[in-house]
Amino acid sequence: MKNKLISFLLLLMMLVIPLQANTSCKLILNGITYKPTYTPIISEKNLFLSLDDLVNMTYSTYSKSSNNTYLWSLPKTTLELTTKSKIVKVNQKQQTLNTAPFTVNDVLYVPISFLKLADYPYTLSSDLTQFELTSLLPYSTSTDTYTSHTTLSTDYTKLEDIFTPLLKEDSQPLIKAAIKYNQYLSFASSSYKKDILAGLNKVIGSLPELEVTFRNLDLLNETPACNSLTTYPLKVTSENNGIRVKFNHTDMVYECLWPTYNPNSHTTAIDINKSLDVMIMRALYENYRDTYDLKDDIHFSPITTVQMGRSDSITYTVYSDHLLDQTHTYTVTIYKHITSGKINYIVDLAAHTIAS
Repeated sequence: MKNKLISFLLLLMMLVIPLQANTSCKLILNGITYKPTYTPIISEKNLFLSLDDLVNMTYSTYSKSSNNTYLWSLPKTTLELTTKSKIVKVNQKQQTLNTAPFTVNDVLYVPISFLKLADYPYTLSSDLTQFELTSLLPYSTSTDTYTSHTTLSTDYTKLEDIFTPLLKEDSQPLIKAAIKYNQYLSFASSSYKKDILAGLNKVIGSLPELEVTFRNLDLLNETPACNSLTTYPLKVTSENNGIRVKFNHTDMVYECLWPTYNPNSHTTAIDINKSLDVMIMRALYENYRDTYDLKDDIHFSPITTVQMGRSDSITYTVYSDHLLDQTHTYTVTIYKHITSGKINYIVDLAAHTIAS
């Protein structure tokens, strides 16, 4: 009886392992090797990733109900999927697919082809050895009400009077581009300091719940890598000369003011709300840059551009001077992701190979 039981278990292992075999498929996220939380699986010539890893890679979320049904919320698309079922609801519309998600040790694995249902682009090599994905801009469910922002009048008569001295050249092309592409323009300055600080104090008092999310990195390696996202509650308060930013074990007073202008408003008034955003995003960027010992001196610009949209964003170009990491430059992007009653600042990284 014992020998029959052992034989049965061996046969069961032979049947199960080919369907759930670990794979050496390389995952690339934003140009960086992604280290998954759970090992990818190849089954029936399909690549499966854990839903947890797919959520981390795509800034998405999911919830689980008691009947093994999962609600996966991606930008503009919600997928309702059930373990071992080929029936999927895409924005409440039912579709029948060729493959089904399954669980291994309570971890849900999803065929990466499900990303196509949400129009999320990716590439997969024909031999299933490399999967590449570039994260889409996080999609805020609410938008910033720019017209309700607090503003501060200045003595300037036109925007060129502000930006031409900074650039030391004609600033009209910069301003026209900002208007065309819906951008704010910001720069570090101590002008109007007292009035800006008073305005910041007022705006901070009406802030909703705040969070900050970081992409975890391993850059001290011949092959730079990233993995999951970490989110912390974020607290911002006013100080005599700036703002205090607190999250996790970080408590920093940021005193550099970033008066910010909206060229689309066609006024020279300082936008106080967006100035606060830039100060928060800049403080988070500087903390992230210094945590991973990244440098931005080569790519320094006196003017920071803020891209307006569903999720406002600021991007900085950085590099590493470590001997093990001489073949990449990076872009650090900070997104302002807005949902009902909450603002989440997301700090992410993308790698770019230096041409030889």
